[in-house]
Amino acid sequence: MPRDIVEASKWLNLSPAAASPPAREARARLRDAVTTKMTRGEIAQARLRALEWAPSREH
Repeated sequence: MPRDIVEASKWLNLSPAAASPPAREARARLRDAVTTKMTRGEIAQARLRALEWAPSREH
């Protein structure tokens, strides 16, 4: 599977919200480390994807 840094960053933007406080801090640090390897456009795209994401309603 090819690496998609924008998609990875999207999930890293979403993951702190579902974590305990210590895990939230660790996930935020990981997200920040990943964004240092991204362009401004990629960061903006990842943030937009995170904002647009909604859980699926599979039964």
